[in-house]
Amino acid sequence: MALILVLGGALGAGPASADPAPQQWLPTAADLVRTLRPCTMAVGAPTLPVCWSITEDGSAWMAQPAGSPYPWGQCTYYAGLMRPDIWNDRAPPAADPLYDDWDAWTWVEHARAEGLSVDGDPRPGDVMVYSRPAVGNAVGHVAIVDAVDRPDPATGNLELTISEMNVDGLDDAALGQGDTLTLVVARGQVAPGLIQFIHRPPPGYVAPAWPAGGGTGYAAVAATATATATPSPASADPSLSVSLVRDRLETVSESTAPVQVTVTAVPGGAVVERLTVTANRVIPLRLPGGTYRVCVRQDPSDIWPAVGGCATAAWTGPSARLTLTAGRLLAGGSRLMLLVTMRGMGAAGAEAGAPLTAVMRLVVPGIAGGRRRVSVRRRLRLRFGEQALRLPAVAGSALRGTTVTLVVPSQMVGGVRVAAVRISRAV
Repeated sequence: MALILVLGGALGAGPASADPAPQQWLPTAADLVRTLRPCTMAVGAPTLPVCWSITEDGSAWMAQPAGSPYPWGQCTYYAGLMRPDIWNDRAPPAADPLYDDWDAWTWVEHARAEGLSVDGDPRPGDVMVYSRPAVGNAVGHVAIVDAVDRPDPATGNLELTISEMNVDGLDDAALGQGDTLTLVVARGQVAPGLIQFIHRPPPGYVAPAWPAGGGTGYAAVAATATATATPSPASADPSLSVSLVRDRLETVSESTAPVQVTVTAVPGGAVVERLTVTANRVIPLRLPGGTYRVCVRQDPSDIWPAVGGCATAAWTGPSARLTLTAGRLLAGGSRLMLLVTMRGMGAAGAEAGAPLTAVMRLVVPGIAGGRRRVSVRRRLRLRFGEQALRLPAVAGSALRGTTVTLVVPSQMVGGVRVAAVRISRAV
């Protein structure tokens, strides 16, 4: 998939000039709270995107209109929020050739001036920098790498899960909207001049020593460089959000740890299903209609602590009408046999599902030499189509007057709920 097909159009960026040497912006909890929302556009990607919004925090230095070089809701705003170790204008003009330009495409040069490592090998937590040719606009684009899958052994192509803000057609910058999605990036696109990755600073990172006298306010900012520019996350909370849209589970998190899911029925709290899924995905639960509470948990990773969350939703599932027909009861010695045919109506593919549970009740008129009626109750598994049921013999019983009742209770088969049905036959 050509990357430009996903990210074509106008993407977010900063203005042409930057605020000279501001203090480092530190995100607050309000910045990282994400609210899931429906995606407005289909995206050609290996998995469906997860779309979200964040709340503008007026107390943060980077929030507009407090003099931030990164306007609210732009891609540069989000990348700066997630990577507060990247300072604005810390390097003086003599060391930073793009000192007064902070559009997205310029971030590679700024990072190199700050002594950060930049190359074409993505790692979780990197800033992904798209050049202007890569996205076909004048400002470029930046995103955060959430996860990196193994390269395709045949093509060398990379599969990356990224989070970002202000993708044309998918997000509205004025509403603080962003998205998390998986991209297949051709290895040939990961090269200087197209797509590069700014890595997190290593432990013990110290900013380079720049020429004296460069940049107003530089000395005050540089004094805190060693203490603040460390590979720690922007917050102690990976900002896990959980949403149920009908029977689809959507999660978004900075952590790349697997998501452990527990589904319980409401009311009652009985556990319906447990599974483990990948974060930042849309996962169909394939549960019948009802009300469910879904709780998820991520174990701690190298960067993030453990985190969890829950969501509750109700939906109506598809249903089908079951038909069950039976022939005569056939007697052979002391044995009985019943021919039955089961069909599923009203849902395509219902007949291809698993066998249904049925309850059979056999009532015989009495035991030889006595007057007591005998009732036998058994559970059966009925297949779709025609089948012969061999009924249990009751010693000493008379066959004439024997009745057989089959009850198939309402249940799920092939993701479809089938209605209950009951038939009776007598000799």
